[in-house]
Amino acid sequence: MSFKLLFTILFLLSNFIKIKTTKIYKQNILKSLSNQFSLTPLLTLQDLYKSFFQDFWGPEHLISNKTYVEEYLNEELQQIENNKNFLPLFEKTGIEGNFIRVNLKVIKYNLISKELLLKFFIESANENNNTDFNKKFNEWKENWKNIDNIIKKLNLNILNEENDRKKIYNMLYNENKYAISHSNIYKENYDPHYRIIKNNYIKDNFCKDKDNKIKDDNFEFCIKLINCLFENKNIINDDNNNIKFFVNLIKENNLNNLVKKIDEFNSKEFHNIKKCIIN
Repeated sequence: MSFKLLFTILFLLSNFIKIKTTKIYKQNILKSLSNQFSLTPLLTLQDLYKSFFQDFWGPEHLISNKTYVEEYLNEELQQIENNKNFLPLFEKTGIEGNFIRVNLKVIKYNLISKELLLKFFIESANENNNTDFNKKFNEWKENWKNIDNIIKKLNLNILNEENDRKKIYNMLYNENKYAISHSNIYKENYDPHYRIIKNNYIKDNFCKDKDNKIKDDNFEFCIKLINCLFENKNIINDDNNNIKFFVNLIKENNLNNLVKKIDEFNSKEFHNIKKCIIN
């Protein structure tokens, strides 16, 4: 085979891979947008941006003061006692789901202890900061540009979309910053209280299958199963022993056993769980 022919094949192959990757990338963005709007239909471009940058950056800052982080967590835990937070316990961020938004209600349900969640959060933040900031920042600006181009083409008519777009552009290119808070609309309607942790902490502690391995489809199912279980108010509530039963099952870290136990029930509530998982 001549060098010229080999070069041509390699060139065509690289372009084919690039086209295929671009297609998958776009599909993942569309899937993420669909998931976010189904959970929180009143979100803004600012909130979409936040989910995508959390997936890329993880927790926003290197954490050196554990005491401060713990005190802030304690304050927030007091706020959720009577709040109307109906967000899922586990929510994947952005395109890849590299990080998970863990609702602080996991502590209330004794699914994850305060100490363990704090440990996961700090480790996730510190581990994700061992990179060249300028290189990563430039990569993120390019990523957001591609994401936002797709959002523009969808003509979603998001509230304050153009104002948010200008604000994000100014933040990235004039202020050289990337972190942003949730919009006031999001806060008022969804009252978010969560911590960002790497997805492997959820995989390793809650989502093993019978072979002690994690596949992407199993992880998706695992998160959805746990969310559906705790969203069913007739089963999971403070006056019902079922909550302890299922928390213990989930903590066993055996996805197959959890599904088997759910299948053994034949009540209306458990049919609702199955319906929730399918949808």
